[in-house]
Formats: sequence, structure tokens, C-alpha cells
Amino acid sequence: MFLGRKLWKGAALYFNPEISGGRGLSSAVGVAGALNGETYRVGNAAPSIFIARAYFQQHIPLGDTGYEEVADDVNQVADRIPKNRITISAGKFAASDFFDNNKYSHDPRSQFFNWSLMGNGAWDYPANTRGYTMGVVIEFVKSNWAVRLSSVAAPKIANAPKMEYKFGEAHSETFEIERNNLFKRPGTLRLLVTNTQSRAPSYGQGMQALKDGNTNILNVISGQAEGTVYGGSKFGLGFSGDQELTADLGFLPGPVGMMENM
Repeated sequence: MFLGRKLWKGAALYFNPEISGGRGLSSAVGVAGALNGETYRVGNAAPSIFIARAYFQQHIPLGDTGYEEVADDVNQVADRIPKNRITISAGKFAASDFFDNNKYSHDPRSQFFNWSLMGNGAWDYPANTRGYTMGVVIEFVKSNWAVRLSSVAAPKIANAPKMEYKFGEAHSETFEIERNNLFKRPGTLRLLVTNTQSRAPSYGQGMQALKDGNTNILNVISGQAEGTVYGGSKFGLGFSGDQELTADLGFLPGPVGMMENM
């Protein structure tokens, strides 16, 4: 359920209670790109109710800007918002609500299901089991440009519901710069940079744990135990785009990228 309430000029509060359940084929292991990105790793087929999103949003106009009308929609109340603006969103949400918003490959409920296609594979964004986190996103929007920066909580345990935010130890930042409408028809190019600090062991530590039979580290990697040592660092760099060719046809120049777990 998508609930939104306008508070004052440019401000709104959003709340999304959700019910879902599911379990991936073979517990979502054995396939590099899981086959269904919606509820594939929840791990429990029995439906349960939880809070998906609960966040505050404020639009701040920049200079002598014009305004545009936006209609009621999912997590969007009808309003007149400034074309040139700073937008601050704070609370609980999915990082993908604000970043990597590819027109043709972004929502596994209505587009590509496969994890390898539903978003930029170089962006392993921080999330709990169901894909949500907590933090703040700041957006700078002007003309055909947009710049976004977020700082959010990271998981305590891989693919588990517990999240934490500790400055310098457990947090994740994402930066994106976006250029719109390069040609006559709508289209977007975007560059995304991300870095996550957490309790996660590095790939090197994992390989060494396999050689040594270190079950403590292997249990942390598999999500069966909570890591006790901070220092895990994961960096990602990605490029993606979308370009409309006709009213019924478009293409994706990307996504491409790289990710390094140090």
C-alpha cells in the first residue's frame, strides 16, 4: 500500500506497508543471475507484513526557477515542484528508488526479472533481505542534469534484516550524475560510483578461509553468522543509459561497470 501525505510547501511524508513471501529455487544459489528479482531471496514462503518505506521528502527551489505539475502516483502526491531544486529524502526506502532509474530495466515486477538485467550489476547496493535500507538522499536537479548523493545503513549479516550505520565502519555512499535528453527523443546517460564499508570479509579472506577450513569466516560469508570485525570495503563503478527511438521502441546503451571487494 502506497500512502502519501502533503505536509507544507514542497514537503511530503510517505509510508508503504507491504506483505510478501517467497523462496528462491534451490534457495537462490547455483545461478549467477537469480531468475526472479522480486521476492527471490526472502527465504520464507509464508507471507508476512512489514514496513517497506517510511520517509520524509522536501523540495527546495533554486533561484528564480519555474514550476512543473506532478500528478498523484506511487510515492508522489500531486503538487507543483520546482524545476531547479534540491530534494532531500530521509528515512527508510530502497536505494534503487532514487538511483539507476533506467526507463527499460529497473523494476522486476514489470520488466526484466533476472537479477543480471533488472539493474546495473556493478551496483550491489546495501539492503536488507527485502531490499530496503535507512538513510538520507540529497538530489540536485537543474535543467537536463541531476546529481545525487546518499549515505545509508549497511547489513550486519549478509542477506539478513538487521542493518547498522556506524561512521567509518558500517555505511554505504552512492554518487550518481545524470544527463537527460541528449537527442530529440527522451533519453538518459548516467554514471554511478558507490562504496560500502561493513563487516563483510574480502574475497581474499574468503579464499584463504576455504584453504584453511576457517568456518567462522565462511559462516559470515554465507550469512549464517554475524561478523565481529569491521574493515570490509566494496567499491563499484557503473555506466548505464536508455534512449527512446520511437513511441514503442527504445534501447539500453549499457549497463556496464566494475565492482571490487577489498
